[in-house]
Amino acid sequence: MQDQIIAKLDLLRDFPELGPAMFDAFRGYRAFLAARNTYRIVYKIISDDLIEVAYVRHCARQFRLRLIRGRGDRG
Repeated sequence: MQDQIIAKLDLLRDFPELGPAMFDAFRGYRAFLAARNTYRIVYKIISDDLIEVAYVRHCARQFRLRLIRGRGDRG
């Protein structure tokens, strides 16, 4: 299972827009399913060379993305 998730994450290197864009509270994030559609991966394209994976979780669990801001962030 872990190998399937890692293989799917490796695809982001060549296809960063693999997952559809999310909206509302998750604007700027993208998501797709891995490992026989049992795991949801949520990520954000930071730059051409950097993708931040925010979330890898079994689909049976409720989806909730908790954003943690640094002390200096006011937004």
